[in-house]
Amino acid sequence: MKKDTIFQDQHSPAQFSFDAKVASAFDDMAARSIPGYFETENIAAALALKHVPANGRIYDLGCSTGTTIARILDGANPSACFQIVGLDASRPMIEVAQQKLSLIPTPKNVEIVLAAGDLAEFAFQACDVAVMNYTLQFVDPALRLDILKKLRASLSRSGIFVFSEKEAFDSPEQQEFFDDLYYGFKLRNGYTQGEIDRKRQALAGVLRPLTAQANQDLLKSAGFSRIERVQQNYQFVTYLAFPE
Repeated sequence: MKKDTIFQDQHSPAQFSFDAKVASAFDDMAARSIPGYFETENIAAALALKHVPANGRIYDLGCSTGTTIARILDGANPSACFQIVGLDASRPMIEVAQQKLSLIPTPKNVEIVLAAGDLAEFAFQACDVAVMNYTLQFVDPALRLDILKKLRASLSRSGIFVFSEKEAFDSPEQQEFFDDLYYGFKLRNGYTQGEIDRKRQALAGVLRPLTAQANQDLLKSAGFSRIERVQQNYQFVTYLAFPE
């Protein structure tokens, strides 16, 4: 796992993007930047394996380096024949995912797809499980409801949607409190204050978090009838949503 040093100096990128540098260090970046990141992946994999039928389909939307897919494959019965489709808009992330998954001996049908446009244009096939971990927060807010509606329409009646996001707070005081907690977490994980400040500036306008209420309202407007919060670490939240 390559260490994340992308924002160590003054020559750091002015705007964050999922380019080759980020892709090569993404696993370390995620582990040190997202509280409970690997447990989130474990939860997503466990829920996927619980709910996918023998010949079903799982979507991992914004699959990044394929960590969730690897967790699913690691926990699956060797005789299982469900399909996993991972989508990502970053070619470098796709390449790292393909390399990681190539090391896992499995007969399962895994497809990693480069989503050249946005998810609102993707033609979803019928599926039983959809996972979207820390992906929608990078999508234009005006497109989010359409994406979730299309996804909801593709899910089987007994399907599930696992949805993780970084969330914002309505109260400036609460936002400041959780930001301080979060930056303390990153300092404890070896980032300097300079790295934290430079990355925060690079993410401004790129990562656009919504409040918990706004995210839940989006899910309900898209047609999800039951929404359960299954994990929260600081402002990082995972929901389990059911279409019926």
